[in-house]
Amino acid sequence: MEQSGESGESDSEMSEEDPDRPDPSASPPRAKKQEQQERRHVVDNESGVALLLETRRGRRPRRGRNTTVRAWRFGNLVWEYKIRGRVEHTAVAEGFVAFATRAALHLLSTVGGYLLFPPMVLDSPVLQLDIRAGGFLVVLGQDSGLRVVDLRGRLLVQTVLRHFCELPALDYPARERACTATLFEEAHAAPAIGGLVLTQALHEFTLPPEVVLYEPSAHDIHRGGAPLPEGKTGNRLIFLNVPLLDFEQKALQSLHDALKDEKALAPEGDGVIPSYVRLHALRILQQSKLRVDKALSTIATHLEMRVQKMPVHEESVLADLKSGMMYWHGRDRSCRPVLIWRMEKISKFDADRATRMILFILEFAVRYLMVPGRVENWVLIVDLAGCGLSMAAASSFRTVCRNVTRLLEEVYCGRNFTTKIFHMPSIVRAIVNSLIPEDKKSKVDFVADADIAKSMRLMCEPHQLEEQYGGTAPNVREGEAFPFRFFPHCRGPKSGGSPPLPSLHDVADRSFHEGFSLDLFEKAQAIWRPFVAHQPLTKIGAETVSKLLAEKVAPTETLDQWLALQSPDAAGKYTAHKVSAGPAEAQAPAAEPDPVSPTLSNAETGAGEAAESNEMDKDQVEKEFGSSLVIKKDEVFPILEEETKAACCVCSL
Repeated sequence: MEQSGESGESDSEMSEEDPDRPDPSASPPRAKKQEQQERRHVVDNESGVALLLETRRGRRPRRGRNTTVRAWRFGNLVWEYKIRGRVEHTAVAEGFVAFATRAALHLLSTVGGYLLFPPMVLDSPVLQLDIRAGGFLVVLGQDSGLRVVDLRGRLLVQTVLRHFCELPALDYPARERACTATLFEEAHAAPAIGGLVLTQALHEFTLPPEVVLYEPSAHDIHRGGAPLPEGKTGNRLIFLNVPLLDFEQKALQSLHDALKDEKALAPEGDGVIPSYVRLHALRILQQSKLRVDKALSTIATHLEMRVQKMPVHEESVLADLKSGMMYWHGRDRSCRPVLIWRMEKISKFDADRATRMILFILEFAVRYLMVPGRVENWVLIVDLAGCGLSMAAASSFRTVCRNVTRLLEEVYCGRNFTTKIFHMPSIVRAIVNSLIPEDKKSKVDFVADADIAKSMRLMCEPHQLEEQYGGTAPNVREGEAFPFRFFPHCRGPKSGGSPPLPSLHDVADRSFHEGFSLDLFEKAQAIWRPFVAHQPLTKIGAETVSKLLAEKVAPTETLDQWLALQSPDAAGKYTAHKVSAGPAEAQAPAAEPDPVSPTLSNAETGAGEAAESNEMDKDQVEKEFGSSLVIKKDEVFPILEEETKAACCVCSL
């Protein structure tokens, strides 16, 4: 295989009819144009395949570079394609052509026709790319990661070489969790999740196996346990790795059609949804009540408020994360993480600081806490303790609340399962409740102070909750809110093993947390079809994928099955951790006296049929928390003299 930097050096390999070959008789191009265009070629003499790569810089700096790739065989132009970004590495052999930009790896098959495979998003830029005999692609990344891929689509090896070879010094973060940061250098190639650069280890129970293997009930998939009829939207809770309804497929098709004319959002004009919102498209449509024009506006907001603000480095927001204004703490019985928003602390932030910190917190959830097809929502607690009238009237307070609402309603729409509002005066509560639209009242719960413990224990095991919210876990104090705290046995004392099994967060990569939207648009299918069978699917997900692929795909129901779908390196790492973890390292929480809570799968307990969202038996809670029980509240948030509690309107959360 031969390579050269200028196309003119190997014109003999190209066709006499090449329309892009410069005419020797023509006047030389202006220097400005030469700076904006770069031409290179790659030749495989054995197969007679040559690639001409022409990179042009867009007139607008934000558009970045585009590369047109033309494939030639024995002097004839046989294939042409345009990709975003500059091609930095190429390899041609064994009937395949691989070329890598900084953000993605593209693969072209030249056997029996020319077929372009869906691009593989890279965790870091490529250092070396090679195709070996037998059809094996070897990719060495600048993060010291080595990946060996069978070109039939199966990842064989994924490991790190830092201890086995000397690599050149590179100005690139060595930690694997920082890799997605580089993917945001070009907005339209940015991934749907990721973009955080972490420096501290995650909590030891961030992603327990009981969460990864949770089998959702009908109430977890659709609010109310069943989809609403066509024309009425808003009750789907789980969107990925599950079958979509006909009217949802029609809505996605309408969005694809509209994107063909939206060059600012989808420059290629082929109707493919940009990668940064591809997994969120149906959520956005549902939030927009299937109005495509409003969905396009929300995509623009996503680009503005998430993509263009990424990456976010943990160190830049660490002090704010520790302050405890907003933080994650535990999960409910359907494995949904619980988000605490203590609004009294907003006064310590300006709008930009607060927005950046909250963007980090919400992105953390979709990147590390969610499981596509199983756990895709969170529970939000809005704590108004200590909020006074002067605070609610402050412009900075209102700006922060408005930005948070915009993030929750547009960028991270479709994620909030319910909002529980604590410590709101009864008079204000009645007024605010009257302003909430009917279609959102089921998502908002105003809880009286005396009912906080009862309300939360209906959803969560006591050890998942802070004492101030009716649980047994210590209250989060100032400066201790990060790293976020999680606990085993979120589904009940018998779930998750005893002692609890180690968390899977160290072996679950970004592709696992992304999942796929089973969009039937032709070009969308080309993205998920080759890979969806290797996702750890639920029963309903496996049944749907089996029908779509016309082949048997088994559901993932055990930890061994889940590990078998991961790379051998990741599975070995977890097995070693599991063996080395001693009983004293993580003990099961003390069980409450005779708790009534679901364990194992909903199918085994019948909880999915008996109670919405896997909740605790209400009779048991009523018995435990009688009317004589009064919840004591520490007055750590004093109200200003001659002032009563008040709050901003949170009805849209």
